[in-house]
Amino acid sequence: MRKNFWRWLVVDVLGLAILYNPETMPPDLLKAHQHLDALVDKAYGKKFANDAERVAHLFDLYAAAVKG
Repeated sequence: MRKNFWRWLVVDVLGLAILYNPETMPPDLLKAHQHLDALVDKAYGKKFANDAERVAHLFDLYAAAVKG
């Protein structure tokens, strides 16, 4: 069990942290995320200032949808 924990921590958690660090993110992944961000902005008719604003808007829409 401990071996699996350390593998998970190092490969999955830390690996994602490195992969999604803006300073170390592979250029192709960064470009894909920028493209997706532009599509979301277009779909909602708003140019969001940053990822936090975009995600907050999406969560607000989700909360309203599940509230009924």
